[in-house]
Amino acid sequence: NLRSIMGTVNVFSENELVSLPTEGLIDLGLLRLNQRGAYEEELRTTRLGLDIIERIPQISDLLSNCGPDFLGAINGEGSRDSTDSFISFSQRLWNVFSDAFKRSINDAPPVNVASTNVIVQDVGLLVNSTARNPTPTDVEDYTMILDNTLGITSPIDIVDTELGADVGVVISNIINVGIQASPNFEDCAGVDMAIELLDQFLGQAASALVPQEAAFTVNNEIVSASAQNLLANVNGLEASTTNVAVRAGLQDTGGPTVVLSISSIIPSLQNCRPPPPGFTFTTNVTSVTTNTSILSPTNMNEFNITFQSMTQPSRDGCEREEVFSCQFWDVETRQFSTEGCETEFDSLGNPRCICSHLTQFAILESQIICKEETSEASSYV
Repeated sequence: NLRSIMGTVNVFSENELVSLPTEGLIDLGLLRLNQRGAYEEELRTTRLGLDIIERIPQISDLLSNCGPDFLGAINGEGSRDSTDSFISFSQRLWNVFSDAFKRSINDAPPVNVASTNVIVQDVGLLVNSTARNPTPTDVEDYTMILDNTLGITSPIDIVDTELGADVGVVISNIINVGIQASPNFEDCAGVDMAIELLDQFLGQAASALVPQEAAFTVNNEIVSASAQNLLANVNGLEASTTNVAVRAGLQDTGGPTVVLSISSIIPSLQNCRPPPPGFTFTTNVTSVTTNTSILSPTNMNEFNITFQSMTQPSRDGCEREEVFSCQFWDVETRQFSTEGCETEFDSLGNPRCICSHLTQFAILESQIICKEETSEASSYV
């Protein structure tokens, strides 16, 4: 199937189609299409190839029951007594197609909603691949492709078509794959970029909404997010997601509307947002942003984030000294900080951050300390 596809792109002689090995045929064919400026053809061919390669993990178990002669025939190289060489071969082909995809997108950015949708779907295919596990570098590349694509996409097209929902899913999957591909803090650049892109995307989409109307949302197992276009001349701004509510009281905004975005990352960010020593997360890491710089200490009466349904846990067996702390992720120092934030609890016991700035927040809990019970006599003394 792969060789047949390459035979239809009209860049090879008959002799080359017969003599070149499959991997070399694909690599050379895609490069020749690119050199000819046939970017759409290169992208189409890449997608067809990715669809074929994606099926390989599903049939690898069946291949393990086949004889070595059969494996040798389809592999043409490597070990002939297992499926290892076949899987390795498919992964190398995946790399070839992935590199070609990135190259064609850089050379031919989308020109309309249809081409943007194709790119979004293709990035989704790469991110969700079972044929190959993306690396931290892949996560950065996929994020930059989407970033560049959304940069020339109209906000109206995002909210008025299915494109917005598709982009929300793909960004969520990039964040999830990035977390899995980043066991070490040093590998988290792609995750940082993807979270920033999510906030940017939410603001871009919500800017096209009618003020004070329904929010633009992204809700799945990875991200719970909401963005609204709010009238800035009312007494305060309010928005919420499933587990987070935000309110900002303003003195003077200087503008007619404000986009207020909230995004909570549901999978653990322990590796990419490590808590301070002795602390653990009690809430998801949540980002709160606006499309303006109006929320500053000089014009803010109150700004708070309430983590709903996150009540203080019960401590049975002994008296406990609990320390809950609202902290934000400082992008400069790349660590959590309490600067500019205070921690309170509402009447239901939900923790609340009261802060003078916007960024990524979380409620952290210090290690539990059991106090020894004191007798009435010792208390009297």
